[in-house]
Amino acid sequence: MKKYLWFIVAGAMTLVPVVDLALIWPQLPAQVPIHFNLAGEPDRMGSPSILWLLAGMPVPTFLFLLLVPYIDPKKQLAINSNYQKLVLAVMAGLAAIGISVTHATVVGHADLRLTLLVLCGMWVLLGNYIVTVPPNYFAGIRTPWTLEDPVVWQHTHRVAGRAMVVAGLLGLPLSWLLPAAWGFPVVLALLVTATLGPTLYSYRLWRQRANVPG
Repeated sequence: MKKYLWFIVAGAMTLVPVVDLALIWPQLPAQVPIHFNLAGEPDRMGSPSILWLLAGMPVPTFLFLLLVPYIDPKKQLAINSNYQKLVLAVMAGLAAIGISVTHATVVGHADLRLTLLVLCGMWVLLGNYIVTVPPNYFAGIRTPWTLEDPVVWQHTHRVAGRAMVVAGLLGLPLSWLLPAAWGFPVVLALLVTATLGPTLYSYRLWRQRANVPG
């Protein structure tokens, strides 16, 4: 039972946005905001039925993540407990974002700082767990160079894990202190850099190990 506890908790989190939407559904008007600008102001209205699509988006994601260990050619994720924790971190983040979007339609204003805080928290969690994820074709920094060389995979994910944790921790205060119009692109760029940087590092490390000239 303990072996599947993380997946059970993650599955429960997957349904939280759907349950939350069902509870507030009677409060929703005929037209609700379905898009917000960087200031958090609604700039497009639509039927509240579209919220069911948004609330249900984590479900196929969770089902796919459950399937991944069985379809991955390297067959290493099924025996890796940290993959379960990685799935939990992803589903917790998606659930939190789903709830924040739904409630933004109720109050008519979106606080993008909350979305950034959730993303930064996800990066910290993912950075901790990605270090120990074994080579596979679905989770992690999956470049031709990391997949070809286990040592490149290991070193790249060690760098990526640290970069993601640092970016997430830096992004937490920036998300709250900076105005939304500045905070969103700045923090997003910080998080993206923490993942793209290790990708470039993996290529450089592979060239060194393969003695590729140039």
